[in-house]
Amino acid sequence: MSSSLEPGEDGSIALYIDNDLQFDSKDEHIYHEGLVLPALALASQRIQAQLNVLIIGGGDGLVARELFKSKQINKVDLVDYDPEILNYARDNFADINKSSLSDPRLSIHIEDAWNFVDKALESNPHYDLIISDLTVPDDAESARFHSIDWYAKLSSLLSPSGVLSINGVSALATPEAFWSVCNSISKGNLHVRPYHVQIPSFTAKGFGADWGFFIASKQPILSQEFETTSSLVEPRNFIKDIAQLLELFVFPKEIFAYQSKSAPAQAGSSILIHYFNSASSYTTSGNTFSSLSFNIDINSIPESDTGKNILPPSLSSALAQMNLSDDADSQLLLEDMLKLMPALQSQCPPELIEEFVQNPTSFLEGIDLQDLVAKLLKRAKELPAQLVTELELLRDKLQEWAGDHLSLMALGQRVITILTLVIIVGNVLYPDSVYGKGEHPAAGAGHHNAAAGNRGNRGNNVGRRGGYVNGAWVNGPYWNRGVNYTNRKTTIIKQAPGSSGTRTLKQPGPSKTFSKPNTSGFLPDDINTNKSSYLSILERNVEATKNRLLQNQKDILAQKEILEQELQEYKSSPDVLVNFGIHKIERTEAIRRTQLTIQKANNQIAALDKEILQTPLAIDLAKIAFANFQSLEDSGDKDSNNEPS
Repeated sequence: MSSSLEPGEDGSIALYIDNDLQFDSKDEHIYHEGLVLPALALASQRIQAQLNVLIIGGGDGLVARELFKSKQINKVDLVDYDPEILNYARDNFADINKSSLSDPRLSIHIEDAWNFVDKALESNPHYDLIISDLTVPDDAESARFHSIDWYAKLSSLLSPSGVLSINGVSALATPEAFWSVCNSISKGNLHVRPYHVQIPSFTAKGFGADWGFFIASKQPILSQEFETTSSLVEPRNFIKDIAQLLELFVFPKEIFAYQSKSAPAQAGSSILIHYFNSASSYTTSGNTFSSLSFNIDINSIPESDTGKNILPPSLSSALAQMNLSDDADSQLLLEDMLKLMPALQSQCPPELIEEFVQNPTSFLEGIDLQDLVAKLLKRAKELPAQLVTELELLRDKLQEWAGDHLSLMALGQRVITILTLVIIVGNVLYPDSVYGKGEHPAAGAGHHNAAAGNRGNRGNNVGRRGGYVNGAWVNGPYWNRGVNYTNRKTTIIKQAPGSSGTRTLKQPGPSKTFSKPNTSGFLPDDINTNKSSYLSILERNVEATKNRLLQNQKDILAQKEILEQELQEYKSSPDVLVNFGIHKIERTEAIRRTQLTIQKANNQIAALDKEILQTPLAIDLAKIAFANFQSLEDSGDKDSNNEPS
């Protein structure tokens, strides 16, 4: 994990962790006032006495800064696992956070938040206000900080009138994820009200047109409780009065329909990660509604996702009805797979399926198939039995496979169909295994969030195709002019004449035992195929593969040249904001992103160089495999002649 500070030309400063924006000093006050002020106003109105506060995350000191503007703050516990961010807060951010970490009312605890809360529950303290400033999760481990279990713990830590404030996700860009968190809070024995703000730097990074928060309490939260200005201590840069605060609870009316469709999560569930990767797009009528008037009925909340079910019921049922028997017709099998699409619409981005079907070889180059199949088989009990059988056969086939994705495609339509199922199911459970390998151009940005959820990484909903903006995908893996390095020409290697699609090696006599040679996929499926004929086919296809790689390299070089021209334009532009794809973003950010894209292009060019140099080895290895096999055949024949009849 790496962190960096980037100064702006206007004297601002931005914090990045693993190239993801944590905050920009130009507008961080919007985020931190939005996170702190509604909860502080409610707690101050209810308790009207000195407040004991817990900050979870918030090591940058900016939440503490907002709290200490109120004279009602008595004692603050801050728990953050990363001492590096705390050091930044004391040194680099001291002017921004007003040296809040040096306030004598603040106690710092450097440890995992889950462990801290568990220990706190044992000693039975109660907090009047809890501010949860945690990361957007990227796996089941970090998603536990948005689980029912977690919110039940925080509920137990609250005083009877206490208030909890939670950093959420974008409601407009990822509505299912937003309401999944909200429903998890409700199931954690809390009354919850969602609200949101607009943060320009987050929107510019593709995190969505808004950013969401939640305010929760053991008691119902009523709009009239906010009707006081006693806690709005000046100076406030963003929220200046109660009317403006109440406006934060107003959403497009269509957003509320997702509440009854979004499952809450128990610890161990990956449903929230799934919602990030398959966010719905929608249109709004312009009508709005306040969440302060929207009461969540506990009966309207879908069944909690436990993480024990690998697939949603609709998809699992559809898979179970597929005919995966050995004698199943390949065309009918493909048609059955296509019938899964209605069950997949809310589970798997349609672009993923389309991309695989249109160009399977390029798609597969970004996936560790053996690892993905192994992961799925670990959860075999949760899959239809027929699919498990197919996965086991595919696992065995991949162990013999040489790694050439073109030859894998040549195994036939049935294999392609099973691979499609593997990719679909894999994307539901392990999205980063299907789309998230940062070294491959098809992978996109992925989710590079801080571990264990203790960092205030608020944005990072950048997915495999760049990011979500207003609920829609932004095209282009690097969000830069739609440049896409995955448009490769596909050359399918034809099977050797007479091949049945399965390898049947002639076995020597039963009394002879030896290790089968590692043919690594270079022998023809029908071993009786004429050697020179097979090698001739292999030579032609190796040459075709080499030409394809050379063309890919040429395409990337051309795209790199365009990027370098754009980089010069950005560097010479006098404008603070410049056109970047379909957006305007800061010139310095456009320069940074374009430089990263050029570096990735250079890496791909170097990788292709290695592939091109290695292509002739396929022919040499095939010759060696033939020689080894022929030697063993001869040996087997001799032994069989010596056996008694």
